[in-house]
Amino acid sequence: MGDRPWQQLQQPPPEQASCSTAGMMQAPATSSSIHGNNIIRKDPGGGYDMAELDHIFLYLNSQDQASAIQEQPLFPSQPMHAVEPSPNAALAAGSSKRPAAAAAAGQSSRLTPADQPPSASGKDGKAAAVVKAYIQNLETSRIRLSQLEQDLMQRSRTQAAWFDGEYARWVESHERMMAHLRAALEEQHGGATAEGQLRQLVDAAIAHHGVLVELKAAVASADVFHLVSGTWLPAAERCFLWIGGFRPSEIIKIVARHAEPLTEQQAAGVYGVQQSAREREEALDHDLQATHRALSDVVSSDTLLCPPTAAYSDVGMAHLSLAIANLTSLEAFVRQADALRLQTLYKLPQILTARQSARCFLAIADHSHRLRALTSLWLSRPRHPDQPPPPSAGAGAGGRIHP
Repeated sequence: MGDRPWQQLQQPPPEQASCSTAGMMQAPATSSSIHGNNIIRKDPGGGYDMAELDHIFLYLNSQDQASAIQEQPLFPSQPMHAVEPSPNAALAAGSSKRPAAAAAAGQSSRLTPADQPPSASGKDGKAAAVVKAYIQNLETSRIRLSQLEQDLMQRSRTQAAWFDGEYARWVESHERMMAHLRAALEEQHGGATAEGQLRQLVDAAIAHHGVLVELKAAVASADVFHLVSGTWLPAAERCFLWIGGFRPSEIIKIVARHAEPLTEQQAAGVYGVQQSAREREEALDHDLQATHRALSDVVSSDTLLCPPTAAYSDVGMAHLSLAIANLTSLEAFVRQADALRLQTLYKLPQILTARQSARCFLAIADHSHRLRALTSLWLSRPRHPDQPPPPSAGAGAGGRIHP
């Protein structure tokens, strides 16, 4: 029995065994020729045995392996000489990256303020802006307070000058009114008509004193010290000054002599008005002295003697507020004293007759006129050559010397 094709594959000829890769590339052609010769036909000499079947299976397996080799790409996507990194090389690369990361972390922890994150720099910028705005607000408040102080001082000076001018005009108007009253008193010698005319002139004189009270109330809210000091009055008249004006009980004592003869009822009424006025005066004097003592205690307190840095503490500000309240109460004293003076002038005509009341108001006007004349004589008195002249401010209201 001749050699089978699969037997020829197992026992290749010497020249085929010594072939190179080029010979392997010719295997498909050989195999195709073998298939073309019908490899599973029977031999005339006999049938297949088990050994031949084994050779057949081996032959088929070799054909499958040859086809798989032909299907591999000639130009693979990855280089054939590339070698996968070993585990030791990967560990070495990881260990080399750790020092670099640690160095980067240390460098980030040593960042300068300019290299800090935007969140931290933004917070610092906001805090600085708040402090700057607070300082600017304090400076603006200080400037406004200084301007307000200057405005108040200018306003007080303006109000004082305005009151001096108004008082000078009031004196001139009052002198003309008293001249009319004197003329009416001298011409009228009795009768109901004369009494009514004198009563009208007396009422007009009382109302004119009310105008002066209104002028004083207007300036008291701006500069009460101008009224209390009496700089709006002639120098001699300041000697009899009492809380911005004359003392009512002293005026009653002066006019009572010009109202005589008085009846017993009139004398009792005038005495009652005088006693009531004196009691009110004593009460006001007592309260005014208490205010002076409180103001003196506040000013002489050790709290206000602290260094400038501590002078505006809470305790110091409380003492200053108390002192300001005491000074503000002077305005109330002036208003009460003016009300008492005006009330006394209203009560006298209710007790006396029209002629007696007219003589009383003329006596008050003459008293003020004599004090102004005394001031003029005192200012014009002869002096020693070395003696300096007195200030012109003592001449009277607004620098005017009243005749």
